[in-house]
Amino acid sequence: MIVRLDVGGALTGRSYLGQWLGRRIWQCLPGIQLTGGGGAGGSIDITVGWLGGAGAITANGGSAGSAGAGGGGGGGRIALEYGSVEFSGSISTFGGAGAQAGGAGTVYLKSSEQPYGELIVDNAGQDNQATTPLLESIGLDMLTVRNRGYLDVPSGSRLAWSRRRWRYTMRER
Repeated sequence: MIVRLDVGGALTGRSYLGQWLGRRIWQCLPGIQLTGGGGAGGSIDITVGWLGGAGAITANGGSAGSAGAGGGGGGGRIALEYGSVEFSGSISTFGGAGAQAGGAGTVYLKSSEQPYGELIVDNAGQDNQATTPLLESIGLDMLTVRNRGYLDVPSGSRLAWSRRRWRYTMRER
């Protein structure tokens, strides 16, 4: 599912804008509980002149069922393009918990003042080995990879920075 908002004026988030796709799917049979993995986080695309408020914008992956046998859903995608911002809430796309936690999604933030924008890969500390693939070449003002988010840049893909600013956390082994 993709949620798209194109707001020419102001958007104030006072509560929660999130995807429900990431909720777990599970079945019960007489005497046996089978649990599925969590669903993927989906996509949210917001273009706005002014963003304010203190709510939450999320496209997190869903957790596996109660038995923990399934894997967590992968984090989704959030793209936020804005003219000005006074938003103090949270934005997240982390993977869901499970026997294997889901990989981080991506948050893309771009102000009207930036030529390219910022890409964030953040898995909120979920312990996993899942990577977030970069499927095409991209230009960025800043790249942030943190909290056990792992970015996979296949050969042939390129990352280009306008100001050579980046932050990352080394993979722990």
